[in-house]
Amino acid sequence: HCGQTVTTWNALISAFGKSEEWQRALATLENMHLMRFQEDVITLNAAIDACGKGGQWQFALMILAEFGAKQLEPNIVSCSSAVSACEEAKEWQQALFLLFYALDHSCADRMTCNAAISACGLGSKWPRSLAVLDFMKGSPLALRPSVVTYNSAISACDTAELWYK
Repeated sequence: HCGQTVTTWNALISAFGKSEEWQRALATLENMHLMRFQEDVITLNAAIDACGKGGQWQFALMILAEFGAKQLEPNIVSCSSAVSACEEAKEWQQALFLLFYALDHSCADRMTCNAAISACGLGSKWPRSLAVLDFMKGSPLALRPSVVTYNSAISACDTAELWYK
C-alpha cells in the first residue's frame, strides 16, 4: 500500500471529478476496492459528484444505492450531489424522488431543494418547482428559501415563458 490511505484515494477521485473525468474517478474507485481499501462516505460522495459533473446521473444514483450495502449512511452532501447530478441531466422526476428520499432520511438542505427546483425548471415542470418552493416556505430554518431559491424558481417560470403572459 506504500503510503496510500483512504484520504489519498478520496483526493484522487475528487480531483478527477473536478476535471470532469468521471470514468477515471470510477476506475479509481474500482482500483481502491481491488486493493482492499474500505470506501467511506467521503469516497462515495466524491464519486457521486464526479459522475454528476460528467453528466452520468445513472452512475451517481448507483453509487448512492451502494451506501446501504457498505453499511454507510448518506449525508447531506451525498443527497445534494445526487440531486444535482439529476439537475444537470434535466431528470426532474429523479431529482424529486431523491429530494423526498433526502427529506425522509434527514439529509436534505437548502441546496438539495434548490437543485430539485432547478431540475424541475429545466424539465419544463415549473408548477413542481413552485410546489417545492411552497414546501420550503413552511419548513424549518435550514430549508427556508434563500435568494438562490427564489432565483431558481424564477428561472423555472422564465423557462416556461410565464413572465410575459
